[in-house]
Amino acid sequence: MIKVGITGGDSEAAGELLRILIHHPDVEIVWVQSAAAAGREVAMLHRGFIGEERLTFEAEARYADADVLFNCAPAGTLRQLLSATELPPELRIIDVTGDYRDNDDGRHDDFLYGLPELHRKWIVKGTRVALPSPAAGILALPLLPLARNMLLNADVRITFMAGSSLAGHITPAQVNALRDELHATLRRAQPSFFSAVNIEANIGQFARGIIATASVATTMELEELRRLFEEYYDDHGFVFVAPYRPQINDVANTNKCLLYLQRLDNRVEVTAVADNVIKGGAGQAVHNMNLLFGLEESVGLKLKVY
Repeated sequence: MIKVGITGGDSEAAGELLRILIHHPDVEIVWVQSAAAAGREVAMLHRGFIGEERLTFEAEARYADADVLFNCAPAGTLRQLLSATELPPELRIIDVTGDYRDNDDGRHDDFLYGLPELHRKWIVKGTRVALPSPAAGILALPLLPLARNMLLNADVRITFMAGSSLAGHITPAQVNALRDELHATLRRAQPSFFSAVNIEANIGQFARGIIATASVATTMELEELRRLFEEYYDDHGFVFVAPYRPQINDVANTNKCLLYLQRLDNRVEVTAVADNVIKGGAGQAVHNMNLLFGLEESVGLKLKVY
């Protein structure tokens, strides 16, 4: 069993993560840390756990008792911890908050950018992973097959609609940061990519999820493009090319991302639909854990739509 410890256990991110981990067949949650909620039962804060788990928040983390640390603590906490504390060398770390998310070559202080659809072969050899921001990880998926085949040779236009779980926090500065993160991700896949990435964000009439449309100029025919996407994602367990334009209900509460391709004049337009809370957050974290420990990547993530 993989022994899991979670810091920042009172956060919304930790709550979503716990909802998946308590049903993961290869996981034992050994501690959940929260100084603010220490002594309280987890189920009193994260509703829905009554009858499933009797965990209690702990004031201090017990790093030596865990095989993997999920950092859900506020930004800056993990950096401070690693600069002041000598952790067990065998402890794997998954940075959910993004303290060690970077914008350069995919590595930062031994942390790998945790986008499995791009870095899976490196993640399985690693020990430390920093998750993409929820939107950036999803927005990359309709573009990675093009980038890997050196087909991003013009400006990229992206329009996305986010549910209230994300959209209420989007500011112009955050859109700029999202653009920079996505541009860096695409350059990891296609080092020759220097074109602009233009992003327009809107608020959707739904609670959670992202509907994004990415558009780029290409001369490739639609059937050839569809084959390229299907081949790229053929051995990835969570991204699928859909035969129809997907909706939020097709992916809500799952770790799936569905893609839909069409041609408009001289451009290909790829629509991506995913649950930003799962595929962009808790599910992504567990996906990375599975890879770090050599498990089949979908273990514990075959989640039901409801």
